[in-house]
Amino acid sequence: MLETMTEEALCGFIPGKAARITTLIRQERPMELKQALLTFYRSDAYKLLEREETKLWHASPAQIYAKYLKPMQKAKHSYRNGPHHSKLAPYAIQIREWHARGLTLREMADELEKYGCKTTPQNLSLFLRKTPNGQSM
Repeated sequence: MLETMTEEALCGFIPGKAARITTLIRQERPMELKQALLTFYRSDAYKLLEREETKLWHASPAQIYAKYLKPMQKAKHSYRNGPHHSKLAPYAIQIREWHARGLTLREMADELEKYGCKTTPQNLSLFLRKTPNGQSM
C-alpha cells in the first residue's frame, strides 16, 4: 500500500510532472507553451494529481498523459464525420476553454486553422451542442 504524502511534498512533485506532461501535449498538438500549460492545469488530471488520496502522483507523466490528456487517434479508414467521429474531437477541451472565455465561433475556427484543423463556425456550433459538456470524444 502506498504511504500518505504530505501536501508540501506533493506540491514539489507537480511542477516536474507538469513540465513533462506539457511537453507530451505539445508533441501531439501544436500549441504554444502557455496554452499547453493551461490545458494541463485546467484538466481533470491536474485536479486529481493535486489530491493526495488519488495517489495519481505515483504515476509517471506519460501514464497521466495517456489516461487523461491524449487526443483520440484518427481512424485509418474513411468514415463519415459525425458526433462520434468529429475531426474536432482532439480539440474538444480547447474548444470548451475558448467557448468559456467568450471567443466567437469565427475566432475559434481561425484558431483551429492554425493547428491544421480547418472548420466552419457552423461545425463548431454543432460540435458544442452535440458533445457532452467538458468531455472529448
